[in-house]
Amino acid sequence: MEPSAHQLLTAPYLLSESTVDALLKGGPEQVERFLRPLVATIASSWRSAASMHEVLLACSSLRESWYGRMPPTFSVARLAVTEADALLAAATTPRHAERAWELADSACEILSATAQPTDDEFELLSEALLIAGVSLKAIGMFDESIGYMRTEAKRHEFSAIEGVALNRQEAMMQQDLNWHLRLLNDSLAYRSARPREYYRTLKRTTELLLNRGEYRAADEIAPELGRAFLSALPNLTGLARISFVKNIAQILAARGESYRALRLLDLCLRAATASRFDGQARQIRALMHDLQEGKQLTLTTFEVPAT
Repeated sequence: MEPSAHQLLTAPYLLSESTVDALLKGGPEQVERFLRPLVATIASSWRSAASMHEVLLACSSLRESWYGRMPPTFSVARLAVTEADALLAAATTPRHAERAWELADSACEILSATAQPTDDEFELLSEALLIAGVSLKAIGMFDESIGYMRTEAKRHEFSAIEGVALNRQEAMMQQDLNWHLRLLNDSLAYRSARPREYYRTLKRTTELLLNRGEYRAADEIAPELGRAFLSALPNLTGLARISFVKNIAQILAARGESYRALRLLDLCLRAATASRFDGQARQIRALMHDLQEGKQLTLTTFEVPAT
């Protein structure tokens, strides 16, 4: 009987040194064949809103079971990106974000060595670079984050579409509405090829419009935001799903439907708290407080509290 995904996540991965030696003797291709289904299960579970602690246990125990001898393969990079993403989602101290940056950057180095990356390798590289940039920004290294993303985009010679995730992250950090609107205008070019990035561009633009009190413009985008969310859903994590519902609550509040907005935010808060998404929970509590006080809802960007 095959173990369930839950069992694979909650039981630490334990490999003997002799097993690791045998796999390594077969070369990187044999290691990749061994790791691919295990890492795919962990990554799929993270997207399916598995417990953050289970995902972190699975990632760290599988990584540590190799005694620091993992070769640079796609699945090793994917494991590092998954662990970095989960760490950042649950970050309560600067060290969590710093560790997320280290893992994401290590994945970038593995993926950067590929001369002609496949679509999957490119999307993973793009995600790793984004997580690395967000991690630096989250601990207050604003200039370093922008410098890192610009340097990596230049090093990889990204086109406008290839570099959209990094470009959009800088626009968000600068809170530049005109920049967001230009990104929105250009987003149709990759709506089909990169549905997750298309959704994220609509989402970030909507958030900034709401922050600026441009409620009518945000409301006009809302139907397409919903369609984009459904298209991107297979590649979104549980955290991203909570964040989408939070945005819907913001739109309802902008329409004057405060009661419905509060109900949705309460559901989001429960989900974020249960999953230990502390940064998301802080944002939701702030929105609920402002809504109850009759204030304009303003969504703050993600930061990790200083210790």
